[in-house]
Amino acid sequence: MSDNIIDFNKAFEKRKILQEKHAEDVFKSDEEFIDFYSTLNARETVWGLRGFGVDVTEDPRSMLDILTIIEATKALMWRSKGKEYPFQTFADTVFADVEKESGVQIQDLFDNFIADMEAYYEELGDWED
Repeated sequence: MSDNIIDFNKAFEKRKILQEKHAEDVFKSDEEFIDFYSTLNARETVWGLRGFGVDVTEDPRSMLDILTIIEATKALMWRSKGKEYPFQTFADTVFADVEKESGVQIQDLFDNFIADMEAYYEELGDWED
């Protein structure tokens, strides 16, 4: 009769261990993707600037700006996942007074940016039709 009894405590513990393992795998995957994408974003920016006649290779200090693109991308991606990243402190500090100085709320700036972005890409999509 004891063979037919399910030990829910053991089952729960096994499930908990599997969930934790999965969470670790997802985080590692997120971390790898964020590292990959942030570098790709910087490369795409530098490459795209060439199309407008902007050559960043003339000054090696441009690498500092490229690193800023990479770190800002990582900060944005981690923030979107609700996780902290050191470069977020930079953005939070540099733009701390943006509402006070501009008189515009961050939420309004964000909403306008997203709306403009959506309209821009929607128009590009219409072009493909």
